[in-house]
Amino acid sequence: MPANLGRQTAQQAQAEAMAKVGRATSPDGLVEVTVNASGIVTGVTFAPAAFDRSTPEKLGQSVVATIQQAALNAREQADAVLTPFTVGIPGLPGLIPGRPRGVLRGVTAGRAPR
Repeated sequence: MPANLGRQTAQQAQAEAMAKVGRATSPDGLVEVTVNASGIVTGVTFAPAAFDRSTPEKLGQSVVATIQQAALNAREQADAVLTPFTVGIPGLPGLIPGRPRGVLRGVTAGRAPR
């Protein structure tokens, strides 16, 4: 396969992944959330009975949980599109022997360790 074709295909996959939309509905059906591929909330809808059947505290918790579920949904969709291009490519923890998976110690919010 020509390198240019592979690059074009990877760019198309990246564009497709970024176009994904995550959606979730709370278990009680009172909240619906839509997020973009980055997990940014693009829509929140409340059922007409939301304010009658729930307290502000419970409704707030439901909104947060539903946003998180929608963001996970978007991430899973994007990952499914990009997985063929990342198979066999080690992540940073795999490149540094002995490092735990996840965030590197001492590096937070983009700052280097002191």
